Amino acid sequence: MKNVFQTGPMPVEVYSTTPSVVAGNPIGFCVSVTQPGPDVLVEVYRSSQLAYWDIQFGTQADLLYQGDYRTRISVREGQEPIFQVIVESLSQRIPPQVGSNGCGWTVSATWQTPKNLVSSVYIAKATQGSESSYSLFVVRSEAPGINSKVLCQLSLNTYQAYNPWGGQCFYGPPIAESDPENPPVVSFERPCSLWDYMLYDEPIVTWLEANSSVEFCTNWDVHTDPLLLTPYQLFVSCGHDEYWSGAMRNSVEAFANAGGNVLFLSGNTMYRPVDFVGLTMTRNAITWQALNRPEALTTGANWSAGRWSSPLPRRGYVVSIPDHWIFDGTKLPKGAVLGEQTGIIGYETDAATVPPSPANVVTLAEADLSEWFDQRGKAGLTAYWREQGYILSTSTTGWGQGLRSGGEPAVVQVMRNLVGRMKVRFGIVYAVQGDKLVWYRDRDQYGDGDIGVSKSIGSDGGWDKFKNIFSDETGNIYGLTTGGDLLRYRDSHRDGSGDVRDPVIAGHAIWSAFKFVFAGGDGVLYAVSTTGDLHWYKDELQPNGGSISGGATIGHGGWADYKFVFNGGGGIIYAISNGGELYWYRDSHRDGTGDVGTGRQIGASGWNKFKNVFGDSTGNLYAIDGDSGNLLRYKDTARDGTGSVDVNAGHTIGKRGWQDLTFAFSGS
Repeated sequence: MKNVFQTGPMPVEVYSTTPSVVAGNPIGFCVSVTQPGPDVLVEVYRSSQLAYWDIQFGTQADLLYQGDYRTRISVREGQEPIFQVIVESLSQRIPPQVGSNGCGWTVSATWQTPKNLVSSVYIAKATQGSESSYSLFVVRSEAPGINSKVLCQLSLNTYQAYNPWGGQCFYGPPIAESDPENPPVVSFERPCSLWDYMLYDEPIVTWLEANSSVEFCTNWDVHTDPLLLTPYQLFVSCGHDEYWSGAMRNSVEAFANAGGNVLFLSGNTMYRPVDFVGLTMTRNAITWQALNRPEALTTGANWSAGRWSSPLPRRGYVVSIPDHWIFDGTKLPKGAVLGEQTGIIGYETDAATVPPSPANVVTLAEADLSEWFDQRGKAGLTAYWREQGYILSTSTTGWGQGLRSGGEPAVVQVMRNLVGRMKVRFGIVYAVQGDKLVWYRDRDQYGDGDIGVSKSIGSDGGWDKFKNIFSDETGNIYGLTTGGDLLRYRDSHRDGSGDVRDPVIAGHAIWSAFKFVFAGGDGVLYAVSTTGDLHWYKDELQPNGGSISGGATIGHGGWADYKFVFNGGGGIIYAISNGGELYWYRDSHRDGTGDVGTGRQIGASGWNKFKNVFGDSTGNLYAIDGDSGNLLRYKDTARDGTGSVDVNAGHTIGKRGWQDLTFAFSGS
C-alpha cells in the first residue's frame, strides 16, 4: 500500500535515540526547529494519556495517510507529563540521504527513566509555540516476566517502512517513481509518523493495558535479543506487523516450540523480510515466499487479500467452529458473523487457503473477499499447535477496530478468551497411574479428539499415597498427605519432560480437616471443611515453604453436602450435588472477603454418575465415566451462571482405563 503523508521537516521535529529503553536507563531526544526562536518544551506522556482521532476503516486506505498525523493527536484534558524539560531551540542540519543514513542530530534532552517505571508505550512531545511533534518509544520492564507473562510487540518496523520523512521509505515518495520491487534502506534515526501506530496498534495497546497485565517491546528488541521472550508465556504481535527479520522469526518459533503461545493480532503479517545493521533496516528480498520460507510456516497463514485504493466496506468473520474456546461466551453459532459492526476485516488479510501452510492449521472463522480488486482472496482466523506452543492469528489489520471506544461485545469477549487462555499453558491434565505422576495434553480443546499418550514426570513413585492431589495453572502441584500436611511440588517444564520431585511443605496439619481442597488461580486455594464452610487461603509461594496465609470463611454451611466441588478459574467454583445437578458459583472478590452466596444450576441431574469430575481455568469440565472408563470433556461456554451444560453432550477424548487412575486433575 502506498502512502503520501507529510515528508517533513515541520516547524519542530523530534525523535528518540533508541526505539526502547529498559526502565532505570536513560533515553535521549533529538530536537530540531526550522526557525530558531522560543525554547522548546519536551514532555513525555504514556500513550494512554493522549487522545487519538477515532479512525474508522470506512475511507480509502491510501487517503488516510495524506493528512498530518499531528492534527489527529492531543493530550487528554487534565493529564500531566511524566517528564518535562525546556531545551534551547536549535536548527539541526538534515544530511543528504537522510532516509537511509539518519539525521545524526545532537541529543537535546535526556530522561533518566525511573527503575520502577511501568512497561508501556510512551510518547515524547516537542513543542515550540503552537507547533508540536511526537516521537514514540517503548519502556521495557526492568524485571521481565515478573509482573506479567504477556509481552506485546509494536510493529515498529512497519512504521519505519512506511515513513517517508526526509524523502525516502520502502514505498517512495515520490509515489509515481516508487518501486517496491527495488527495496531501499531506511534509518530509524529520524522523525517518524505515528499514522501506523494510531491506525493499527493503539486500540490493541489500549485494550490490553485496560484488561490485562502486559509488558511491551518493539520489533527491534526481538531482533537484537534472542532471549527476550524467554520469561514470558504469551507473545502478542500488533496491527500491521509486515516486516520481520530472520532473527525475529527464529526467536518466536523457538519460543513456541518450547511452550510459549503466540497471538498475531495483525494482518499482512511477516510478509516481507528485513535485516538490520544497528538502527538501519534493509528489505533483503521482495517477500519471505521468495526466500522459500513463507510466513505461514510461522504464523499459520499467508498474505491473501488487500483493498486500499477504494473505500473499505465493513466486513466480519463468518464463524466456522463455534465450539472452539475462542468463541466461549459470545453465543455465536456456526455461520454467525464476528466483527461486522465495527469492520474488523482490514485493508490487508491473511489466510491458510494460500499455500503452503502447516498441516495441522485450523480455520476457525473466514471471510470471502473475492470481490476485492487490489488483491482478491480470503481472511482466515487460524490456529495451530507448534510443538508445545499454540499459535493463533486473527489475520487482519483491522482487528483493533473491534476494540475501539469500548469495543464490539463479541470481539471483546474473543479478546478476553484469547489473552486469558494463552497467557498460561493450557490443556494440561495430570493423573496418577499406579504410583507414578503422568502428564497429558488436551490439544484440541473443542469437539472430539484424543488426549494422547501419557508421559511420566514423577518417577520417584508414592504419588498414590496422597489423600488428595490438585494443581494450579502455573505448574504448582499440591499433595495432601494423610497426616494433614500440604506439600507443594513444581512442574517447571509443563511439557511432559523433566521429573517432579523434592516438595516443600506449604501448609501443616490442618488440611486433613477438609473434605475438598482445590486451587483457584493466582495463588488462591479453596477448602471445604467437614462442617460445610468454604474457606479461602493464599499461597504466597515462598520457596522455603510454610507460605499459606488467610483462612477466611467465604461460604457458610452446606458445601460439604456436595459430591464434588472444583475449580473453574477466575473465581468460578463448580459443585455437583448428590442428586446429580451441576451448580455454578463465583467468588467475586478473590481476596478472602465477601460471601460466595447462592449458586446457579447449570446442569440437570446425571452428573453424580461420574467417578471423578474436575475443571480447568477456561471453562472445560472433565469427567471420568466409571462404567466405560472414558474421559469426557464438557464446555461451560457462558461461564457466568446463565448457560446450560448437558450431561449427555460430552465429547470423548480419552478411551478406557481412566477409571483405574488414582487421581486425575487439570494443570491449566
